[in-house]
Amino acid sequence: MSTASKASTEPGARQAGRKTYRVLTCKVGLDGHDRGVKVVSRALRDAGVEVIYAGLRQTPEMVVEAAIQEDVDAIGVSLHSGAHMTLIPRILELLKERGAQGIVVFGGGIIPADDARQLRSMGVAEIFGPGTALQDIVEFVNNGFTPKPALSDGQWRMDGGAVFGLVPKVMWEKIKTPDSRNRIPMATNCMLVRTPDLNLLVEAGVGPKLSEKERTIYGYERDPGLPAGLRELGLSTSDIDLVVLSHLHFDHCGALVSPGRDGELEPLFPRARHVVQAQELAAWREPDPRSKPSYKPENLRLLEEAGRLWVVEGDTEVAPGVRVRVTGGHTRGHQAVYVQDQEQTVVFTGDFLLMPAFLKINWVSALDLFPLESMERKAAFLEEAARERQLIWFYHETEHRLGHWTKEGFEPA
Repeated sequence: MSTASKASTEPGARQAGRKTYRVLTCKVGLDGHDRGVKVVSRALRDAGVEVIYAGLRQTPEMVVEAAIQEDVDAIGVSLHSGAHMTLIPRILELLKERGAQGIVVFGGGIIPADDARQLRSMGVAEIFGPGTALQDIVEFVNNGFTPKPALSDGQWRMDGGAVFGLVPKVMWEKIKTPDSRNRIPMATNCMLVRTPDLNLLVEAGVGPKLSEKERTIYGYERDPGLPAGLRELGLSTSDIDLVVLSHLHFDHCGALVSPGRDGELEPLFPRARHVVQAQELAAWREPDPRSKPSYKPENLRLLEEAGRLWVVEGDTEVAPGVRVRVTGGHTRGHQAVYVQDQEQTVVFTGDFLLMPAFLKINWVSALDLFPLESMERKAAFLEEAARERQLIWFYHETEHRLGHWTKEGFEPA
């Protein structure tokens, strides 16, 4: 029998309609400090998770044996001893040997960022460092062991044929399952960058101004929306200093001008400057017939009149560690956003790379105005992304919104 002791679960804490997960928490190795793992275990239990605390000084063999006997969904490992690169991979190895790869492994403790990235690449679902909010861990577990969703303005649907262009449906439907109207789900994964001096938002979603006909066509579901997402992070729309836009199609800037309390349109981010490429602004002002439905005048006119646009030409640094680079391809003035700190570079690709499926050079969306340019620029981008191990952010991806490109292919992060 396992030596693990099951913590009591309070039935009243369970959320109706949601699967109740079983998690084995443990301290692995010789580290005797267990206050943190006990706090996490209690928070999970209070949120309706069935928690089994295995105790101190567990070996990987003991942990895996207990996890299998208790039929858990996941193992939560706490380490402060510095042996994480030995002990956690050993747990993964033993699970594989026992045919129990379906058990999720996540961890926490004092684990350097580079080691955390390496552990994730090995198959660890998530690493929570010092200072992580308990609610983030609870949401990770109750969301099926997936990280907290990106700051989002909702989800909508687009015709799969339009998205994938010349790629045969028998190929793309293996990746994105269409609904009865041949539409595939499209996320709006906005990116928030916080520095000591400013709050910077990349992209601004679809917004609340779609007509009922458009909402039906696109199956748009906004709730809770971008303002509510910011509030969850302790920010108001007035706290945003800079908004960077990859381009000006309605699904990327639709929330910038929204109805206020009196119903009149007003800037959603009243203090912010909004970064756009000059070529993109020109296309918005005088769109070609094909692009006109995507370039909605009401999404930018108030900002232009108020002098809230920062119009740049070409590659430009817009804040310390943040620069924009023109990609073209999707539109002539499309730009990617590069955010760099001492550890890594994150690249927000906008519609230059709609989702990981388009990492294939010859997979080009029918939505791209300049498909040959898309392929040429993509090849150069991927070479650099692999060489510098850049973290790629996909705005429209509903599953793996972050990942690396390597010689072996896409590696979700």
